[in-house]
Amino acid sequence: MALYSVFIREGALASIPRSITPKHKILNFIRSLADDPFHRGHYIEHDALGRPNEVEIVAGYAVTYCADHAAKEIRVLNIEPADE
Repeated sequence: MALYSVFIREGALASIPRSITPKHKILNFIRSLADDPFHRGHYIEHDALGRPNEVEIVAGYAVTYCADHAAKEIRVLNIEPADE
């Protein structure tokens, strides 16, 4: 049973690639966050309010997420092609 619930912002879903292999890798990573909510991304970006968001590069895409440990939730905020 997963430790946390994972939520994906609706706008982030539009950027998931249609190609099967990258899509599966991204979705598998997102699912893994439920069992490893303290996972550190490749780097951190701060949002407009200064809150830190983790960014993981998966299959050429930057997956931006944050953890709300009090609510036991992971929120996937954005999925976009990673800068080369």
